[in-house]
Amino acid sequence: YFQDDFKVSRKLTLNLGLRAEHVWPMTERFNRSVTQFAFGQSNPIEARAAANYARSPIPELPVSAFRVQGGTLFAGVDGNPRQYWSHEAVYWMPRIGLAYQITPRTVFRAGYGMFYGGLGIFTINSIQAGFTRTTPIEASNDNGLTFIARLDNPLPKGLLEPLGAKAGLENTLGQGTTFFAKDRKSPYSQRWSLGFQHQLPASFLAEASYVGNRGTRLPITRDLSFTPKEYYSTLPYRDTATINFLTAQFPNPFFGLNPQFTSSTISREALLRQYPHFSNVQFADQVGYSWYHSLQTRLEKRFSKGYTLQVSYTWSKAMEATSFLNAFDPMPYESLADIDRTHRMTGSGIWELPFGRKRHWGKDWHPLVNFIAGGWQLNGVYQRQSGQP
Repeated sequence: YFQDDFKVSRKLTLNLGLRAEHVWPMTERFNRSVTQFAFGQSNPIEARAAANYARSPIPELPVSAFRVQGGTLFAGVDGNPRQYWSHEAVYWMPRIGLAYQITPRTVFRAGYGMFYGGLGIFTINSIQAGFTRTTPIEASNDNGLTFIARLDNPLPKGLLEPLGAKAGLENTLGQGTTFFAKDRKSPYSQRWSLGFQHQLPASFLAEASYVGNRGTRLPITRDLSFTPKEYYSTLPYRDTATINFLTAQFPNPFFGLNPQFTSSTISREALLRQYPHFSNVQFADQVGYSWYHSLQTRLEKRFSKGYTLQVSYTWSKAMEATSFLNAFDPMPYESLADIDRTHRMTGSGIWELPFGRKRHWGKDWHPLVNFIAGGWQLNGVYQRQSGQP
């Protein structure tokens, strides 16, 4: 990085800087991580599942449209790179600031900067699906008509051993599936400000500034396995007919094809999903954004005559689009941010009590008396702000 001050004229000073960063994609020493998702690639169970589905299809999903595709890809396996995502470019982050003296007592200040967030081990962990494994309790395969597990033997088939990358595309069948976007980029924010400072009599300083911030490429969890939009109800009340329609049960075409498929039936809603063989398929989609605008004011009594005071007031609004209202929505919805506080006032002060050596009273005190009773000060802090939205 580079940064320096430049005195352009007697009244104008510039502060210019430039920072460059490059973040390498993550790797794991033994390649124990999922990387991407195999879009469009047939899952090994597709043929068997399609044959099962053809025996009892639902009208909304023709047999010709039934697909069982996708699955997890692993680092360093079958020609896959060790990196979790592709290489990123160098990020350039400018810093610009200026101070202009309008009058001997009034100064105008402005600034702008870019800041990138990290995509490393401090913020992201490996996805170790397959290297750890949960054994589900199969109490019943026919909705409680008969039971194959008992309290004294809840796992009659034993524990499922972790398979690592050996299971390939079958690794997370019947489970939640998470992967990394191949072209992942670092999120960044832009910050800017402009304001005035004015020196008042009696060592007082007044300041008023506009401060803004814009966050871009914020990661949001997107679920690719969702019910198509046309099957959702838009009625303003509880739509029992639609609920019953989507929760109706049918023979599960995946039952018996993998130990994770423990139920012989499946709902219509689950069959209509894009990836019905996974409970969900999620990744961090960097379509989120945020913005912040504020008026920040401050009145300061600089330390003199034994006391100092500071009072500040901020009037602001923080907005964000960091979650999806519906899984099928292409973009997140905008709302007030969790950190939004419309009004915030703070105050603080220090008063040196006038007792002790070098003060108004007690200049000639004995050192022991001065040690006990001299040199005291009072500090105070006040804070009041609007509540969380």
